[in-house]
Amino acid sequence: GGVGASGWATQTSGIDPNGYLDAGTLSPQGSLTMGGSVGAIIRTMNGGGTWTPEQTGVEAPFQAIAAVAPNTLYAVANSGAIARTTDGTTWSKLTSPTTNVLIAVWGSSASNVYAVGTNGTVLHSTDGTTFTKYVNPASGGIPATATVTDVAGLDANHVFAAASTGLYESTDGGATWNPVTIAGLMGTDVAAVFAMGADVWIGAAAGQIYHSTDGVTWTAQPIPGPIGNQDVTRIRGRAPKVLYVTYSSAGI
Repeated sequence: GGVGASGWATQTSGIDPNGYLDAGTLSPQGSLTMGGSVGAIIRTMNGGGTWTPEQTGVEAPFQAIAAVAPNTLYAVANSGAIARTTDGTTWSKLTSPTTNVLIAVWGSSASNVYAVGTNGTVLHSTDGTTFTKYVNPASGGIPATATVTDVAGLDANHVFAAASTGLYESTDGGATWNPVTIAGLMGTDVAAVFAMGADVWIGAAAGQIYHSTDGVTWTAQPIPGPIGNQDVTRIRGRAPKVLYVTYSSAGI
């Protein structure tokens, strides 16, 4: 392909032409890994000049990939499947305690990892291999009716989960989750959460973005202009004070 006015160039990925890519992450050692349909994983070490397919043992579409250490990545899929690499190249399919759709994955280290998804699913591993499923309580906590769309933490035990029923916080390593009240937030659906250092951001419908430095007090950070009315789907960042937001029906 060619280079457009924005400086983007199309690249040949090597995956099935009828397939798609839904997930990706930049690893600390500099590689870019992407995943998508039928358990496809591809990786580049040269900025996309060459893409190498990698086998995962997963046949379902990947929804998210997270780099949790220089060579350790986790990928989660529609079928509840979880795959891991500890060398950045060779993947293993891990035993998962759920078949629910897994939508997001985050880890504080190579061994402490959380994955979330539909039907109130929250999975947690403290050894990087064995995942335990959160038991949704009859009242309080994250209900089994919630779709949990994102997860991020300040450390191994202090973690936030964004869900269709609100924002939840755990300070005991995912054993229990408590709803977080955000004054001024419209609606109950929180789609995105991102943490960097001691800071946490959440994204919701109608361009709502809130920021907190303690997880208790939240300050609105509205985005001006027409795009500010679009629903926020993801918030991510790579450096202090530099973040990117994606929308459900707009740009980035």
